[in-house]
Amino acid sequence: MILQALDLTAKAGPYVAWALENPELVKNLPTEAGDFLVTLVESGGDAIQRVGSQLVFGSPTGAQSVVGFIDQAVPQLNHIETAVSGLEVGQAALSSSVASLQTISMVTLGVSAITPVLLVSQFRYLSGQFNQIKKSLVELKQMQYDKIKSSLDSGLHALETGVEKENPALIEDALLPCSDALSFFNGQLSKALESNSSSPHFLNYIARHLAVSMCATARTHIGLGYDDVAREVLEKHQPLLQQTSKRIFVVTVGSDPAKFLLPELSDTISFEFIRSIYRQADAANILPSETTDMNKSKSSKLDPQGFFETIRPSLFKPRKLGWNRKSKVKNLLNQIHLAVANLEETNRVASLLVFLKQAKEKGLKSAEVMAELKQRKQELDSPFVAWSF
Repeated sequence: MILQALDLTAKAGPYVAWALENPELVKNLPTEAGDFLVTLVESGGDAIQRVGSQLVFGSPTGAQSVVGFIDQAVPQLNHIETAVSGLEVGQAALSSSVASLQTISMVTLGVSAITPVLLVSQFRYLSGQFNQIKKSLVELKQMQYDKIKSSLDSGLHALETGVEKENPALIEDALLPCSDALSFFNGQLSKALESNSSSPHFLNYIARHLAVSMCATARTHIGLGYDDVAREVLEKHQPLLQQTSKRIFVVTVGSDPAKFLLPELSDTISFEFIRSIYRQADAANILPSETTDMNKSKSSKLDPQGFFETIRPSLFKPRKLGWNRKSKVKNLLNQIHLAVANLEETNRVASLLVFLKQAKEKGLKSAEVMAELKQRKQELDSPFVAWSF
């Protein structure tokens, strides 16, 4: 396993530098420097991107392959963001960057995302949001929610204690409440998706509960040595997260991406930022089919010129925001924040699934890999690291 300190504050530079410094890890990149530069140019600077916790190489033909992972060396509880109310996005929060990840997503990067103490924090944060937005969450009965919240809370604490003390019995005690919560939120989210009246905020709220339950249940199986079962848990529920992300994306961004290119948002939301969201949606496999049709490859539709042509018909639509223009601009910020945060959640879970699959391919137990990562990260003075099997 190779571990490399990485300062992830720019969009692509550090990823490219990491790949060049670790050529033995990047089997799918061109070996000749000239070919590599040509690939970078042809890909519009998008050859290496972050998708969740993965470093992904995308060729001009649209093919993608995972070349490594990003992990957070020092996970901070203050990275739990205001998941429902939303924060101003800002140019620094490009969805392919981690410079301002705490402003767009409540998740952390890498296997730290399934650290029990962080799962507890995320669930408590989400639980606290209920009272703030319950008027819009009439579909979720208070009594049902309180019951499952109490059960999952006890399960997460059992998991945290069991992992800390390396006690399989305590970890096993966490399995039932975590899996029960997973079934509950899966059912709630399925019902919400069937209803056309469910708001994007409600869908995101339940989806994030589902994601916490998924990760907690998977972590219990990892702690008990059942990597295959952990992978099956994520594979079973991943499509529901993708379906939710697609609904949220279409409603908030996909229906009219040009609506965010207003003069008032020129310092906040750029054309490149909108395009980066589409790239992340493509990575999550939720882009509407019409985005990639017209006998063109995905990459050609998502490069700068192709993407401009895609959204050009809506660029010149008359936009009558009316007298409460300021309020509507704020609502646009909330919409794009919701879309990006939800995509981060979906791609984070997908990254954990890729991690489990690669560990199996290498004949390694995930718990052993996580233990080695934890030890190695302590040796590096960096908030983020890049690594590969």
